[in-house]
Formats: sequence, C-alpha cells, structure tokens
Amino acid sequence: MDSFHLKMQLKILAGDEPVLGPGLVTLLTHIQTTGSLRRASKAMGMSYAKCWRILAHAENTFGKSLTKKTIGGPQGGSSCLTPLALNLMARYEAFSTQSAAAVQQLYETIFLSDPDLSKILAPTSTPKE
Repeated sequence: MDSFHLKMQLKILAGDEPVLGPGLVTLLTHIQTTGSLRRASKAMGMSYAKCWRILAHAENTFGKSLTKKTIGGPQGGSSCLTPLALNLMARYEAFSTQSAAAVQQLYETIFLSDPDLSKILAPTSTPKE
C-alpha cells in the first residue's frame, strides 16, 4: 500500500490567472542559474516561447521587469534577475515553506488525532534492508 502524504501548490492569482507560483519561481531560478531565458527553457525542457509567455505575463501583470536583458553579441544575449524578481522568489519560498508547515500541523491535528483515521493515514516507514 502506498503511504499517504500531503502535496500542496501555492499560486498567487491576478483575477483568475496565476501570476506567482512554482512555475514562475522555477523559471526565474533557471534564468538566474543559466544567465539566459533560452538556456533556462532548455534546462526546464520547455519551449522558449512558453517560457517567454510566462515571464511576459508576470511582467505585464506586475507592471515591472523581472529580468535585465542584454541583446546579442558574440556570446549571444543574457539575462539576469532584477531586485524585484529576487525579492518575489525569496518571499514565495518563505511563504511556501511556512504554509507547508502550517498545513502539515493542521493535517496532524485534524486527521491524525482521530485514532481510526491515524491508523489509515499515518505515514508508514518502510524497513531498511
């Protein structure tokens, strides 16, 4: 039997459209690591156009740039993150981490405090060989 566990994904919406969540944060992290949107898209296994749309949507929604771009040159273009992008990433990660801890505590309080449910839902450890 599979063990039960929680999975949570937080997204901040503008209207009905996600504007900040794990997708944008992952993209920004790859831009920071690789130094370009094109290399970030390759690292993520996504098309450049899709990554560009995600970034453009966020920038249009926030009304501010999340990257500083250098066009062309012998090595090709490059991108680095703006202070706003770095701030959003850091705060999203803190928000996500603290939310996960709070949800875990609620799960334990609400579900695992019930003796019948805790027998079913409690995480089980597999014996090590």
